[in-house]
Amino acid sequence: LAVSDVYREQWRLFGRFVADRLPHLGEKEVAGMLAEFNDHLTAERNVDQRDWGDVLELMAERIGDEHRSVLYEGQGILRSIYRSIPVVEEGAIETLDAFKECVLENGLLSNGIQKWVKRKVDNAGMRRKFKWIHAVHPRKKKTADDVRLVVRKLGGRPEEAISLGDSLGSDVIPASQAGVRYIVWTKPRWKVNDGDLPKISAVVIRADRIGVA
Repeated sequence: LAVSDVYREQWRLFGRFVADRLPHLGEKEVAGMLAEFNDHLTAERNVDQRDWGDVLELMAERIGDEHRSVLYEGQGILRSIYRSIPVVEEGAIETLDAFKECVLENGLLSNGIQKWVKRKVDNAGMRRKFKWIHAVHPRKKKTADDVRLVVRKLGGRPEEAISLGDSLGSDVIPASQAGVRYIVWTKPRWKVNDGDLPKISAVVIRADRIGVA
């Protein structure tokens, strides 16, 4: 599920929207303010559609009340984050179903706000595919402890688990550090050779080598 991609893209579009209408503000400056105030409010509560107004109010206080209308004109871009459906990779549903047929429980570890990640999974019609969903804040990296938590919630041990992920740094390495023995790297970068991989104890299966990339 390419959940975080949707999130980042909508933030970028909002930054461009505002910067186009307020030339004295750069796209990166707008996105930076959005991230700053979003993080501030997230520390107090999960962000949902209602809370974007609170984020925009804090931004208006900084850039000037006279620009508040521009921010709210772009509010629909932010709200579309919750309505959009994440990209479901080809073969993902069949893989999850195959695991369940083998009496294996499925868990999801993703970057994002917990409520938001669950909403995206609901939009894709895949909530029943997962016994446990754990979200790591978008600005933090997944760790071995996050992997162990999900595996524990599924009722297993890391050495019994199979991990599937598209990122070397965010999926493959944390899973290996957690003690997962079998890892499927679903989207290995062509420029990363086997000799360049970190020394890990897991068996890493490159999807491009078995025809399921």
